[in-house]
Amino acid sequence: HMLGDAAREFLPVSRHHHPTYTTDTDPTFGTEFTFATPVSDGTHLVVNAVDDAGNRSSTLLVLQDNATNAGIVDHSGLAQFDIHALNLDYAVDTNLSLTQAQVQALSGSSDTLTIHGSADDTVTLAGAVKTTDTQNIDGQQYDVYTFGTGETTLIIEHNINVIL
Repeated sequence: HMLGDAAREFLPVSRHHHPTYTTDTDPTFGTEFTFATPVSDGTHLVVNAVDDAGNRSSTLLVLQDNATNAGIVDHSGLAQFDIHALNLDYAVDTNLSLTQAQVQALSGSSDTLTIHGSADDTVTLAGAVKTTDTQNIDGQQYDVYTFGTGETTLIIEHNINVIL
């Protein structure tokens, strides 16, 4: 869902260091990473995709089951990243409530956030509207939501429960 062919950096939110890793390709799951030392077993891991020009696009990988805002979007360490995606695929029963201000704070200058997840996840959007637009990302359908006059956008995997 998140990286394409860009270089990668893995950064625990609480500490700014770069764990070393090797990669392997799995025909079913794509690129797999093996870390030389254990990665923090906390709830926050940021994966940075870095293009040839040095531009970074960060994905917040959520690992904690039953995660809420207090454990995810409210983490003070996220201010150092421009989070373009939240990946909830590895957590069970995530329940988030997002406002326009929170999406803007997470996403930096893009004001766009993509959320990957499944039917056991719920996202409540305060003040957003669902548009008629959809996007296809890696063969999965995503619905598009906007805040305000459309300057802030959420792209949410179709099977995630969304409450407006």
